[in-house]
Amino acid sequence: MAVETILATWMILAATGGAGAAQPAAAPANTAELRIYMPRRQEVSGSTLVLGAVCIMRGSDAQRVRQAEQVRLGRAPFSREEMKIDRSLILGRLAANGFSRSNIRFSGAQAVVVTPNEQEIDASRLVAAASALLAGKKPCADDVRWRLARQVEGTSIPSGGKVKISAALVECTANGRATVRVNVTRNGQAEANCELAFEKSYTWRQAVARKAIAAGDTITESNVAIETISRPRPQEGWASPYGMLAAGSTSAGAVLAEGLLVSPKPSLAFERNAIVRIRVDLDGFSLLAKGVALQAGRVGQTIRVQNIDSKRVLTARVRADGTVVPLLEESRK
Repeated sequence: MAVETILATWMILAATGGAGAAQPAAAPANTAELRIYMPRRQEVSGSTLVLGAVCIMRGSDAQRVRQAEQVRLGRAPFSREEMKIDRSLILGRLAANGFSRSNIRFSGAQAVVVTPNEQEIDASRLVAAASALLAGKKPCADDVRWRLARQVEGTSIPSGGKVKISAALVECTANGRATVRVNVTRNGQAEANCELAFEKSYTWRQAVARKAIAAGDTITESNVAIETISRPRPQEGWASPYGMLAAGSTSAGAVLAEGLLVSPKPSLAFERNAIVRIRVDLDGFSLLAKGVALQAGRVGQTIRVQNIDSKRVLTARVRADGTVVPLLEESRK
């Protein structure tokens, strides 16, 4: 009887799995397949990088997909920074959050290049806003030109929205310097600002040798050009070099300093009633007109000349190259 009872009990346990045996559980949720597509590049926003912002997630278990999308990968890239997120990093972060490596399937690129979702504000736009303030409102009560005192770099702000660039004067000093703050806003919110330094800019004229000049050569338009440059202070005592003589040899491209020029000895340039050229030198170019000499002209002498077109009589100084320069033009220089 005891043997029969033991046998019956064994058969019942074999059929039912045993009262104390563990029942086969349903497949745990983390065994569901998770499919991850990795693009080559991705732009992101915010300061923390999560998997769903970098890759496209798919799977049969929607809840597990949402959990995977929220897995943190670390900090997001800084402005203008690129970061590479590869498959091994993603696998490690998923495994640390309870996902089985064997149930993860990748497709797409081997690594994603992640950059911030931002727009570049070019430096030229910042400079233009500051320059417009100085030129338009003349905050330093001085009608002069301004030039940038040091290099300016552009800035980056989040993409999208309405961008506005404005400028405000910070200071304007007595030594001819001005500081302007440029503000960048997006949708009315401040995103970036920078301070730009300017200094007063005055136009200077200088004589530059077009070609090699030997000592004693007469300075003319064929061998010397007049160029303009900017300087932080006004130019004083500049006079046209045309008609002067080279005191020494000068190489092509060199600036003719005042000490390299000498006045020619007075000599007869033309007779009375001769047709002469009236020259007016401007910034970088010259205006020429024809005139009649009402007197014989010697180099350096002032004579009366009548403009052929306007019939106007003017007083002019005779140059060594045979041209005459109105005294009004000389005084203006």
